[in-house]
Amino acid sequence: MKFLNKKTILAAAAVILVIVFLFIGISSCSRASYYQLALDNLSEARFYMKQDESASFKVQFYTGMRENPYEVNGISEKTTAFGIINVDPKDKSLDGLVSIDATLKIGEELLPITLEKNPYAKNFGCDIERLVDADKEMSLTLPVGTDTIVFNLKNCMPEDAISWEDALKIATDHHTDDIKSAGKFECYVKIISDLVKNTGSYWYVQFVTREGETFFCVVDSSGKVID
Repeated sequence: MKFLNKKTILAAAAVILVIVFLFIGISSCSRASYYQLALDNLSEARFYMKQDESASFKVQFYTGMRENPYEVNGISEKTTAFGIINVDPKDKSLDGLVSIDATLKIGEELLPITLEKNPYAKNFGCDIERLVDADKEMSLTLPVGTDTIVFNLKNCMPEDAISWEDALKIATDHHTDDIKSAGKFECYVKIISDLVKNTGSYWYVQFVTREGETFFCVVDSSGKVID
């Protein structure tokens, strides 16, 4: 048996390297394309969430982009900016009210708002219909009867937390096979946080198909997939 000469060995090695790089390139392009597909079908992305809590109320503010009109049907529409302040009572102190006039402070700006009661739940909310920078200090002054309560809102995730884009990339990689077979779909990036249980804050990425099927991914602030 004749030994392969040096040129033949180098040529074979070069071919193998080309094949390896092509495989890596195709895999990377596939991951990138599925992430882009998710971005193109994004119906809601909450960029961050600030919150504070008392014995009687939980207050949260989150801002980002979401579809308008908002409908969970597997179809992503054009998106618009939102900034929602939400007050969730833990007792009956707001029973009987349909709205509450309050003041939202963003940096040095004092913004009078009216919190409207959710007709299907106990919470009150208001959309200021704009994006707010995460670095802005925020507080809510809430009149309750003869009292006035001030909530100083703090980011629910640590400073080194991954972004919503990172969470979407991770969820897309985690559910590549599901996305391949999903057909048309829309996706949502939200935040889960519970101060009372002290369980930390997580990114919740949900995919909804046209047929009503759903799959999701929970990602912690470091990028680890929880579920």
